Amino acid sequence: MVQSSVPIERPDPPVVGKVTHHTIELIWMHLKEKLPTNQKFKFVVQEADKKKKEWGQVYAGYGYTKTVESLEPFTEYSYRLCVIGTNNERSEYSPVCTVKTTKEPLNGEALHKAIILDRKSDVERILDSVDGPRVVEIPDKFG
Repeated sequence: MVQSSVPIERPDPPVVGKVTHHTIELIWMHLKEKLPTNQKFKFVVQEADKKKKEWGQVYAGYGYTKTVESLEPFTEYSYRLCVIGTNNERSEYSPVCTVKTTKEPLNGEALHKAIILDRKSDVERILDSVDGPRVVEIPDKFG
């Protein structure tokens, strides 16, 4: 006897976890409560490529989290999620989740570069930041 497939509901978008200047954590643990427990589900996460105006896959698997890495600082990214059942039935993609990576943290290299390039405003901004005193104590390439 062939089991009839019950359509999989369109999932909610992934929830954003920890965000840094190079990573975004996506979580869809909330779906565990909504999906039948007698089946194993695969999840596909796609990221929008704004230049090509298309979606690219960043994850396909059975886990409930994905940390997307090697991202650009202070840049906006969009993601969507699809659920695939045991008989390859697919949900529609979730609504889009959009998140922005953080600014790159200030460091000694940024300070030294600003000094070498004679960018007074950048030097002042770095020194006035919360990390300013710590950044100054970092040696340049000459020690």
